[in-house]
Amino acid sequence: MMEHPNIADYHLDYPRLAVLYEATRELHASLDLTETLNRVIEKAVWLVGAERGFIMLCESWGEPRVRAAHNLNPETIAKENEPDYALACQVLETGQSTLKPDPPDVSPTPRTVVIVPFRARDEIIGVMCVDWETRVGQFTTEDLTLFEAFAEQATLAIQNSQRYEMMEQNCYSYIASISHEWRTPLTVIKGFADLLLAKMADTANEDQKKWLNIIRSYTSKLLTLISSEMEISRIDAHIKISSVNLAAPFEEVVSDFRSQIEAKGQTISLNLPNLPPVYADQWMLSKILTKLIDNAHKYTPSLGKIIASAEVDNTFVRVKITDTGIGINSEDQRRIFEADFRADHSVVREQEGFGLGLYIAKRIVERLGGKIGVESEPGNGSTFWFTLPIATTDERG
Repeated sequence: MMEHPNIADYHLDYPRLAVLYEATRELHASLDLTETLNRVIEKAVWLVGAERGFIMLCESWGEPRVRAAHNLNPETIAKENEPDYALACQVLETGQSTLKPDPPDVSPTPRTVVIVPFRARDEIIGVMCVDWETRVGQFTTEDLTLFEAFAEQATLAIQNSQRYEMMEQNCYSYIASISHEWRTPLTVIKGFADLLLAKMADTANEDQKKWLNIIRSYTSKLLTLISSEMEISRIDAHIKISSVNLAAPFEEVVSDFRSQIEAKGQTISLNLPNLPPVYADQWMLSKILTKLIDNAHKYTPSLGKIIASAEVDNTFVRVKITDTGIGINSEDQRRIFEADFRADHSVVREQEGFGLGLYIAKRIVERLGGKIGVESEPGNGSTFWFTLPIATTDERG
């Protein structure tokens, strides 16, 4: 059985211990696995003065997958950084850290790569690799020792996030199962309430009509909630990533919304330059756009404007949904993507819903390997944005 070594076993001097503490003190700040992995690789690159790096984890089906990267495109590492990727797979198999220079045919200048495993008791759950791209540099054995000590602490943070993610997935699977059982009887109840209201339109008194409308209203809300919960539970199971052209889902979603947007006196415009394909699931991409445009439509007053646009941002495409709506204060921006969160604003209170739309959008974006955020000021509208990795030339067919 492999045991976690004690930090003291690494025999680090005080300056390196201080640097190690600085690098590890924020690793447990989040239980979100994506955030944790991004934080780990960012701190790892900083720790040893590298320029770029990536983290590869063993997935539940047994295959390794790049889950986070710094100054690299996670989707293209296996092809564009083949020597480092192959070496990382080797470390994943052997569990032995490596400090290895590039062969002369790969890099004529002295350069080393350092790769260490994430060791959890008797198994290796992943590896972490860092190197330089634009300058000559060589890591030392002291750097390797420091990196191994950091990886030990990072493993604990990653495992905590993985356990939380598994617990959350199990919870949503259970909710989806229960929701499926609830959906049929609730639909029947709502159907009979609708039927009674139609049949008794001329004979029911006001109290009876009020009671039937209450039944119909609350069953509708419960059915909406159940649909949202089932939607969340499907995200991980149904995503199929491929090369996707943005134009088709954009045009489809904007077309679907155009009539209700115009009915409110709003306008919506689409600004799509000639963009490269992205890695995504087209159906899920449409879901993201639907959630964000629906959000803009709800919280933008009559005569307001909504603009859907996209642009290339390094190795990603950045999609933006901009509106001239009520805006969001800085405190609410920090919580806007949380499940069940609704801002305390009169316009928000007028809207029905459970505060799950933006949360669902965030889960999908992160599952696709992108990021999501918002820029806003109260009274000056909002811009919700998300990124998706650009598909490589080979994947575009």
